[in-house]
Amino acid sequence: DNTVGGSHYCLLEICRQLKGKGFKCVVAFYQENNLVDEFREAGAVVVIMPPPGAWLERNSSKRSLHIRILQGIALRMEMLLFRPFKWARVIREHKIDVLHLNNTFSDDKDFVVAARLLGKPVVSHVRGLQTRLTGAAIKIGNSLNAIIAISEAVRDRIRELGVSNRNLHLIFDGISPNRMLEQGSSTNIREKHGIPDAAVVIGSVGNVKEWKGQKVLVEAFCQVAGDVNGAHCLIVGAIADEAYCKDVRAIASKAGLSDRVTFAGYQKSVGDYLRSFDLFVHCSVDPEPFGIVILEAMSLEIPVIATSIGAPKEIVENGKSGVLFDPSNTSELADAIRLFFSDRGRMREMGKRGKERFLQKFTSEINADKIVTVYESLLSER
Repeated sequence: DNTVGGSHYCLLEICRQLKGKGFKCVVAFYQENNLVDEFREAGAVVVIMPPPGAWLERNSSKRSLHIRILQGIALRMEMLLFRPFKWARVIREHKIDVLHLNNTFSDDKDFVVAARLLGKPVVSHVRGLQTRLTGAAIKIGNSLNAIIAISEAVRDRIRELGVSNRNLHLIFDGISPNRMLEQGSSTNIREKHGIPDAAVVIGSVGNVKEWKGQKVLVEAFCQVAGDVNGAHCLIVGAIADEAYCKDVRAIASKAGLSDRVTFAGYQKSVGDYLRSFDLFVHCSVDPEPFGIVILEAMSLEIPVIATSIGAPKEIVENGKSGVLFDPSNTSELADAIRLFFSDRGRMREMGKRGKERFLQKFTSEINADKIVTVYESLLSER
């Protein structure tokens, strides 16, 4: 869909790790993107193939009903006949042994058919909490050689939707321990945004839209701002919903705290911003399939407060490596923030435990080793 998201970065981490384990990666995209050069630097061969239906004209919906029916038939033939043979040619040309779908299997019939034509095993990552699957998608899911779910929440959702694949693996996503350190620069984030050096910064990272929960964070901040002298709320992320952002700003304005709530917008170098935080808050009000940014904060020993729904509760051990809160209860988040700042020693200890837990369970090397185990198991069966 012309965007670069978490699935791209996770795949890049996998490629970097596999390069050192004797694997050759061939990565296919529907279009050029700003990570292509980094994939090549990681040793991957990059293939660009136009998406299905690229030949359709943009305003085809204005065509007559008969023309649209013919277009629909042609698109189906392309997906089930022509494209599989194109992908089969790519698989043969690059001597591919395993086809790995990086983000779900529900729309990838052409890839799966191509692999089946050549007798190649197919693995699919599932990185989202899907709300429904068609009957055809369920059949594809159950026919795959293996499925990798990035969290228990994702695994359980797949099962609820009817996928009973016996080779369903739980493999948590991971990042390099050096990922945030490599994003460092000489930029003084506090100076850039007019935040005093002595201020206590409570921060979050994520696109500003309703389900990401910035409203909950600002409401909680308004409750604790008087208790934590000099506290500042720093929200990092692209403004994806202008109306929602306006509502969140109004909450801070009504409380007289506009000068202590900063929206930094999209930032390419998230590491600089995370290092400016004294406390990281993950505040999504809908379940997250994972939460890479939580790992990024933990890798820097930043204390974490996260929502108790979805995968974050699998990453953070409540009361040990962080604190979990019910996102429907703003006061619970406010109490969690107060807890951290009433005991700085405990706050630092939780940050250290968070990094220890990250290193034990969530590094890119651990992630890649488990994926390699899946590959080797499938290849040994051939």
